[in-house]
Amino acid sequence: MDRRIKLGIKRLVKQEIRNDKTDNRVLAFSPCRLFVLAAKVPSKLEHTFHYLDIQAIESKKPNQLQITVEGKTYSFLSQEAETDEINHMIIHIGVSLKNIFPSFPLERLIVKIDVQPVERIKTMYDMIKDIESKELGPCGGFTMMYACMCDYHSLPYREEVAWDVDTIYLSQDSRELCLRDFDHLNSKDLVPIIAALEHNSWFTKFNANNVKLSAECCNEILKVMRRNAVIENLSLSNTAITKDYVQKLSTAILSNSGTQLSKLDLSNNLLDDRGLHHLVGTLSNLSKGLTSLNLSKTNISTKGINKIAEIMSQSSTISSTLQTLILADNSIKPDDLTFLYTFLARPNSINYLDLSNTDCSMDMLCGALLRGCTQQLTHLKLPGVVFTHKKSKDLVIPQTWKQFFNSVAVLEHIDLSNTKLPPEPLKEMLLGINANRHINNVHLDLSNNELQSQGSQNIAVTINNIDNITSLDLSNNGFDQELSHLLPEIAQNRSLRHLAIGRNFSGIKQKYQLRILDHVVQLIQDDDSALQSLSLADSKLKADTAYVVNSLGSNSSLREIDLSGNLMGDIGARMLAKALQINTHMQTILWDRNNTTAQGFEDIADALEKNYTLKKMPFPVNDAALAMKSEPARTETALQKIESLLQRNHNPRKFSNDQAYRLQQGFLISSTQQMVDRLVVQVQDTINALNFGPNEAFKPDIEEANQVVQDADNSKQLLPRLQEIAIKSQGSGNPVEHSLQQIADELRQVMDKQMKKSVEDMLKCTSSHCSAVMSDKTFQCELQEGCDSKSSISKDFTKHMLDGVGNDVYNKLSELNLAVAAHISDSVIDQVIDVLSKSHRTLVGFIS
Repeated sequence: MDRRIKLGIKRLVKQEIRNDKTDNRVLAFSPCRLFVLAAKVPSKLEHTFHYLDIQAIESKKPNQLQITVEGKTYSFLSQEAETDEINHMIIHIGVSLKNIFPSFPLERLIVKIDVQPVERIKTMYDMIKDIESKELGPCGGFTMMYACMCDYHSLPYREEVAWDVDTIYLSQDSRELCLRDFDHLNSKDLVPIIAALEHNSWFTKFNANNVKLSAECCNEILKVMRRNAVIENLSLSNTAITKDYVQKLSTAILSNSGTQLSKLDLSNNLLDDRGLHHLVGTLSNLSKGLTSLNLSKTNISTKGINKIAEIMSQSSTISSTLQTLILADNSIKPDDLTFLYTFLARPNSINYLDLSNTDCSMDMLCGALLRGCTQQLTHLKLPGVVFTHKKSKDLVIPQTWKQFFNSVAVLEHIDLSNTKLPPEPLKEMLLGINANRHINNVHLDLSNNELQSQGSQNIAVTINNIDNITSLDLSNNGFDQELSHLLPEIAQNRSLRHLAIGRNFSGIKQKYQLRILDHVVQLIQDDDSALQSLSLADSKLKADTAYVVNSLGSNSSLREIDLSGNLMGDIGARMLAKALQINTHMQTILWDRNNTTAQGFEDIADALEKNYTLKKMPFPVNDAALAMKSEPARTETALQKIESLLQRNHNPRKFSNDQAYRLQQGFLISSTQQMVDRLVVQVQDTINALNFGPNEAFKPDIEEANQVVQDADNSKQLLPRLQEIAIKSQGSGNPVEHSLQQIADELRQVMDKQMKKSVEDMLKCTSSHCSAVMSDKTFQCELQEGCDSKSSISKDFTKHMLDGVGNDVYNKLSELNLAVAAHISDSVIDQVIDVLSKSHRTLVGFIS
């Protein structure tokens, strides 16, 4: 025997052989195994039984112990007729199993325990009650179960497995056991990890996705699914399971009357129709009802889909419980899918439907969806699905197509990418969405559809009035020059927050490209725009990207932009760096695949020293890899600096709003104020001309014009004066600062009070549990002093904690002050321009 095995009981007994013949044996009991050894020197191990293999324990005489393992009974007698040794052995086995598997009755582990009289093991049942009253170990005592299963399968106990579960899983309160966390181990080492779930009551999800399961692992999963009564979610995607295994899994689930399974993922496995038929038949009888089924990329045929749909249609349980159905990437042919459409047409609870890259057609599908899926459906994913299979010159659009989008109640995500959607159904869909008053915040993906000119026109005539689409992906549709008509219409939409138009510029002639990019710039700079993110990814705009980048400096709505794949080079990086120095709203920029070198990275790093709002700039892997080959030191230093500054920006900081006001004033001087100056000169020249002659008749008009000219001059200083008021409002001792200080003081008092109460309750609990130790007054005082020291809160803790909140508050106030000041200044100047223009026209009339 291994010297590391800890033995609890060792007894010399007699084993009944046959015909009343007995031989001496030594029984040795470890925490989870019984060893039977020959009673001689040198001794020999004759049998070893794991407690989980014991089917029955019987003792009808005080000195007799009968154990049944795999249908064979082994009988032992104590050396003395009147003894408690047999009782101790039975109690040891029962209590040991209960310590390892505390959540389940002992009868689940050992089917038959027959001890006469039963009072002999009363102590065991008393101890079991005590065990059941105690709290379970980390993750339901998984580590002890894992150790037991390592012993059961004669495999080494891996400390790292125990550490991961007891530390990482416990700290994250994770109920999902992910086999990928341990797939660096040998395949056989995964067996006890899986086996530990058989009697575990903590983990409700088992995820083996992307782990190639051995035959032993597959068999353990079957054992788990036969016995486990808490697992709700089973994920076996891309695990190389076979069609035969699916049939075995069906049988295992069906045999478990206590199963809680409701979600199943078998995607990315080569299965066939027959196995899945058995499985779905089993799933229709689940006690909790099937809520999620993923059979994507399982090589299921049209016939198989129909059969599965027929079984689901016949199950009232599935119709009322199934919420997620994924059948994507299967070789479904455009044949008769009557049963699939019938199932979807029945009232159901599906909220997530994915039929991507199957050959069903939208014109047939929409009728079924209209009848059965309008109340619950939130996600409709149909990438790669054609609109119709009908071969006719004139496209027939069923009325149900528009009606579905007009009637659906909670739809949030529509993915029709790569469907080659014809322009007419596109227009009807948009009109249907526009007429639907029930849905809002819809994401619509129309990328990779080759919509081209006609599709662009149909979007243009509908998009400006649609207020329930907030995210629109139009990438890679061959719009090219049609963007010049489409983008102004998109700019009129005040609900759109996310827009992707990348890969639509490849067919634009160079002489037209800047004109189209001007529309992109106008879209970005529109003061009334609701747009928060814009993607120009993979458009290969090269140096022309700078036109867009330059507009970011004054932009106040965009929070995210994707410039990746535009090959803008270091010139583009330099322009982006300049924009970042004055932009105070952008939070995320994606910019890989732009041929950026070490110089470009350095420019961005230097710019970020002056930018405190950008928080996310994903590592440009491709450009960094190329730059590291030529100038590794400079590149690494610049990238580290960028990461450091982005990390700095995640910590709240109070900004001075001087820069923002100066920037606003700069825009004012460079644009609107120039117009004011021209009008002032024109009005003054006209007044001078009128003053050379008699002017009594129109003297009031001249005086009014002089006053307006004076207002025009004063308007130049209006914004700085408003800035002074805003800064003064945030000076020392302002109401916000006073309120934050009060909150900090009150919070500290509440925390002090709460900690004192917690310490008091903890000490009371300690006194009740360890009364003898706590009766020592000296120790009690020392413990109280230690607790007071450990629970004390520094005076400045709440103040420092609220500094971050205060900075956010002040930053928001600064932003609002700037917005109000800019609004007042802009409105006054607009009024000055209007009055000056009218005055100039009036005075010119007097001259003529």
